[in-house]
Amino acid sequence: MKQILLCQNKKALSLWRMLSVFSFLLVGYGSKAQCPPVITAFPSTTSICAGDSVTMVCTPSTGTTWQWYKDGDALIGETSSAFYAFEGGNYTVLTGSCATPSNPVAVTIKPFPFLSISYSALAICVGEEVTLTVSTGPNITWLWIAPASPSFLLFGTSLNPVVKTLSSTTTFQIMGADSITNCASTTAVTIVVNPFITPGTLQSDVEICAGDTPPMMTSTPSSGGSGEFTYQWQSSTTNSTSGFANIEDANGLSFQPEAIFDTTWYRVAIISAPCPPVYTNSVVVQVNPTAEINSPSAKAICSGDNVAYTPSSNVLDATYSWTATITSGLVSGASASGNGSIDDFLSVPAGSSEVGTVSYILTPTGPAPTFCPGIPFELIVSIYPIPLVVNATLFQDMCAGITSQVVVLQSNEPASTFTWEATADEGISGFEASGSGDIPPMPILSLLTIPGTVTYSITAVGPPLANCTGPTATYIINVNPSPSITNNPLQQSICTGDTTSEVIITSNVPSSFTWEATAAPASITGYQESGTDIIPAQIITNPSNIQGVVTYTILPSGNLNGCTAVPSDYIVFVNPQPIATATPSAATICSGDTTNIILTSTVDSSIFSWTATGTSDLSGFGDGTGDTISQAIINNSNEPHDVTYTITPFFNGC
Repeated sequence: MKQILLCQNKKALSLWRMLSVFSFLLVGYGSKAQCPPVITAFPSTTSICAGDSVTMVCTPSTGTTWQWYKDGDALIGETSSAFYAFEGGNYTVLTGSCATPSNPVAVTIKPFPFLSISYSALAICVGEEVTLTVSTGPNITWLWIAPASPSFLLFGTSLNPVVKTLSSTTTFQIMGADSITNCASTTAVTIVVNPFITPGTLQSDVEICAGDTPPMMTSTPSSGGSGEFTYQWQSSTTNSTSGFANIEDANGLSFQPEAIFDTTWYRVAIISAPCPPVYTNSVVVQVNPTAEINSPSAKAICSGDNVAYTPSSNVLDATYSWTATITSGLVSGASASGNGSIDDFLSVPAGSSEVGTVSYILTPTGPAPTFCPGIPFELIVSIYPIPLVVNATLFQDMCAGITSQVVVLQSNEPASTFTWEATADEGISGFEASGSGDIPPMPILSLLTIPGTVTYSITAVGPPLANCTGPTATYIINVNPSPSITNNPLQQSICTGDTTSEVIITSNVPSSFTWEATAAPASITGYQESGTDIIPAQIITNPSNIQGVVTYTILPSGNLNGCTAVPSDYIVFVNPQPIATATPSAATICSGDTTNIILTSTVDSSIFSWTATGTSDLSGFGDGTGDTISQAIINNSNEPHDVTYTITPFFNGC
């Protein structure tokens, strides 16, 4: 704008100078040569603003030659009668008809007024702010003259500074004048407004297997901004919106990732100053995990059982293939290969003692669309033989009343254990009904007059891990009868000092009987030490504080089928008389307090009952049982009253 005004001023001045020269020529036409020449300046005031000029006309203006000088130096090419001075200095002219130069004309150039517009940014992005600040020299008055749009509210004002949000490229211009020099000028600045950056687009998401290389990635070109773009590829293993970091040397529209093992998101940052960076859509390279089998690596089964192994994996919907190899033993039923679950029925020879093994190599495969191969996995299946009872003899004969022989159980599987249950003919007793391990020796009794049996059903159980259960085996003890006491029960119980019941002895065969008696403790008295046939009624006393026992050992006469008579014990339990002690034996309490009377006896394990008596003025007491009397008693009168507890100890009814 400054140049435009200057051109306009020059045009006006040139026109004015031409008119002046023409007038001067008319005035001087036909005049005589003048020496020294005279310079007439237009305007007459030769102090001008920068960009203006002073027109100088020489008299004489015809009939000679001219050479103009500035500060004594000849001005090349300035050889006309008129001259235009644009620079400050002293100007003279020398004509050809005169050796004396003209009068000097001093031209002074007044400077333009100092005007400056500083800015926060020369280029911004649409919608951003710019700050403009005007600076001037002294004595200068200025105004905004552009933009003239009313929406800017600047034209004709001196607002300073100015903050504006721009949506398009805008030129800001001011005009200022110096009140001292009367010189005026303009200055302007153009703020370039770039459009928003429109990022390109990346291709669709993909899925790969761990360790594979993703396909080449390409972004469509971006637009907007300054038109010049810098591309920076970024990656994140966090998610699609965070955790992104720049990828070194990945600055084009295309990028080839390296092999990856984790799911990774990719995007492109587009930079085009001055607009802020923008990003393409993010795409994910889904890394499907490598399938690993996490089900047990070993299984033990019994011979003839189904492996029934269903593999499982860390990857949902994985599939499985497998191959099988027999690694030890004589195993039958193993399939060479298969898919999915393993349902082979595996066996080792019956009666074998060797554990067979089969190695299954399973390979998992991930689901569609990648079908990523998994890590091979070995399953060891151990096939345990079925344990059998292999004793050479599974019976024994014995006479009733003696002790059977121990039965040491044997199996084809050396580490087997055994459980057993026993049943017997009615009238046979003294055997253990159940047990484990070997069958121990037992004094088996029989009330029969004919042979009877005790039958043991034995189950062998193999060792861990399979714990295979074998078929039931039978062991029989044949019990031949012998003369035996048949009284049932073979005992009675009395209190010390009481009379026993008479015992009429009976036997499974007609017999006579002899018996002898012993007592414990030795302080027991009143019993008959020996006798025959009937055990008479006796008054037996036990002075001790423990339960006494009188044992009558009875022996029938004769034998039965070669089996001698079996002695039997008849027992009389003699219970002591308990004596109670109350601690304290007497007590005084206040109304509402609780008694604390501890009951003990001379005989351990005694139990106690009591009755309580007292006046009608008392409440809270009563009869009871137990080993402590704890009752809260209330006296409803103004006089002391007694409660009397009568305590009875009991031991086995005595």
